Amino acid sequence: MATQKAARIAQRQSMQLTVYHMMANAEIAPDGMLNMAPILEEPDLSQPQSGTYAVIADLAGREFWRSDSAVSSTLPNVFFSQGEIQFGEDYYRWENKFAHYFRPVIWELPDGQQVALVFHVFQRGNVLNERLHAFMSILRYGLLISALILLGLLLVIVRWGLRPIGLVIEQLDAVEEGKTEQITGEYPKELNGLISAINRLLQNEQAQRQRYRKALADLAHSLKTPLSVLRGDINQLANNDRERFELSIKQMQEIIDYQLQKAAIQHIAFSGQKVDLVVLCQRVISTMQKVYADRQITTVMHGLAEGFVLGDERDLLELLGNLLDNAFKACRSHVAVDFKMVENELIMSVDDDGEGIDTNMLQEITQRGVRADQYQSGHGIGLAMVADIVASMKGHLALEKSHLGGAKFVVSFSRL
Repeated sequence: MATQKAARIAQRQSMQLTVYHMMANAEIAPDGMLNMAPILEEPDLSQPQSGTYAVIADLAGREFWRSDSAVSSTLPNVFFSQGEIQFGEDYYRWENKFAHYFRPVIWELPDGQQVALVFHVFQRGNVLNERLHAFMSILRYGLLISALILLGLLLVIVRWGLRPIGLVIEQLDAVEEGKTEQITGEYPKELNGLISAINRLLQNEQAQRQRYRKALADLAHSLKTPLSVLRGDINQLANNDRERFELSIKQMQEIIDYQLQKAAIQHIAFSGQKVDLVVLCQRVISTMQKVYADRQITTVMHGLAEGFVLGDERDLLELLGNLLDNAFKACRSHVAVDFKMVENELIMSVDDDGEGIDTNMLQEITQRGVRADQYQSGHGIGLAMVADIVASMKGHLALEKSHLGGAKFVVSFSRL
C-alpha cells in the first residue's frame, strides 16, 4: 500500500532525526561516563510510555543511557554479534512489534581513545498505525468536506445554469394561460434558437387557428343566404313536405352552429381563465328551473361552495347547459348535481331519475348526430360538444348509473 510505504519512510526519517539529536546532545567524560543533555527537540523521550524510546549502548548490549520514556519498558535486544553491523551505516528494522532504528558510531574521547557506541530509537508498532489511522481520518474528512463543497458549488452552478430554462417554462405557462402570445425577455445566446423556434411555432399555430375560424365563419356566412332562400321557398310547399324540409334545414343550421362552436373552443389551451364552476352551475340551474317550471322538477346541489377551473366561461356554460338540459329532459322529477375534490381534481356529477342510458354507450352518444334519447328536439350535437369541451380542457367524461335510477354524467377537471 503506497500510503503505508510512505508512512514507513516518514517514520524512518523521524527516527533518524532523533538519533542525530541524541548524538548532538551526548558527551563522554574522561572517566568514561556518558552525559546526555536534555533533548528539547524530542519531548516524547521524556514522557513515560510515550511509545518512543531511546537507548545508547555498546556492541555487547551494555547500556550507557536510556531515555526517561523507556525507564520501565521492555525493549528488544540491543546486542550484536561480531560482524553483524558496520560502522557508518544506519539500520531500520521491525522486531517484536517495535520499529527499531539504530546507527553504530566510533566515538573518540578527548584523550584520543575510541569507543564503539550504538544509538538506538524504538517506536511501538501501533504508533505507526495510529498515525496512519489519523492520516486516513483527516483524509476522509477532508475528502468529505471537499465533496460537500464541490456538490454545493455544482448545485449552485446547475441552478444558475438552468435558471433560463425555468424562465422559459414560466413564459410557456403564461402562454398557456393566455397572458401572453409568445416568449419574451433576454436569454443566453445558446437558447435563442430554441426560443425563436417556439415563437415561430406559436405564431404558426395562432395563424392557423385564425384561418380555421375565419374559414368556418365565412362558410357559415355563405350558407346563410341559401338557407334563408330555402326557408322562404318551403312556405309554398304542402304541410308534409314543409315539415320535412324545415327539419332538414334545422339540422343543417345546428351542424353549422356546432362547427362554429367547436372552432371557438380551440383557443382554450392558450387563453384560459379562472372560472368558478360551482357558481356557473347555480346560474344554469336557475335558468333551467324557469324553462321547465311547468314540470316542477326538484334540483339539489351538494358538495363544494366554490370550485375554480382553467377554461373559457362560454364553453363551460355550453357544457353545463347541455348536461343539465339533458338531465331536465330525461328526469321524472329529480336532478342532483354534486361537486367534490379527489386529490387534485374537481369532480362534477349530474344525476337524474329518468330511464337511464346504457353505460357502455358513452363513446357512441358523444359522436355528432347520435342520440341516446327520444327527445322532441335536438339532434345529438349537445353531448358531442360536451365531449369536445372536456377533451380541450384535458378533463375526463364518464357515464355511470345514477343512485336516483337514471343516468349519471361525471366530469373531472384538473384544479388550479
